[in-house]
Amino acid sequence: MISQLYNNQEDFQAKASRPSDYPTPSGDNLLFFIQTNANLNTVAYELNLKSTGSIDPQQPMHTYWIRYSTDGQVEELNYMQNKLAYGYDFSYINDNTIEFVLVSYPSRKLYITKNKQDKYVVVTKIDNEMSVLESIYVVIDELGVFPNVKYVELWGSEMEKGFGSYEKIIIQ
Repeated sequence: MISQLYNNQEDFQAKASRPSDYPTPSGDNLLFFIQTNANLNTVAYELNLKSTGSIDPQQPMHTYWIRYSTDGQVEELNYMQNKLAYGYDFSYINDNTIEFVLVSYPSRKLYITKNKQDKYVVVTKIDNEMSVLESIYVVIDELGVFPNVKYVELWGSEMEKGFGSYEKIIIQ
């Protein structure tokens, strides 16, 4: 595992495997997104809120494709994508905190919670520092029916000082 905290934005961006011309999704309730080296298409994780402003305890996130390869069309994940790759399992902690794991990497716990600015974010350890997760970039080989994941990069910002945080997880 290769990881590091960066206090210099140029050094931080220089590590990026994600091409600089990839689109960056946005939205008021967007928590984080996943992209791969295969194409521009992006999986977005968007917060689901109840009318009271608390997290929906039945489905805390809406996970969907943004098909940038076809004019940014939004499309739901199919059953296999949801169960094997991009879906999540979660535990309700309270009205403002959800613990979850991605089905494709269940050993990494993530939390939806509020930050100091009272905004919901996803928090996890990146380089052993509690960080706000912003994006995940997955490098794959598409040689067979199922893609072979080479490595995964976690990108975020460290919670205490706000420095960029990065971790590269090599999959063997």
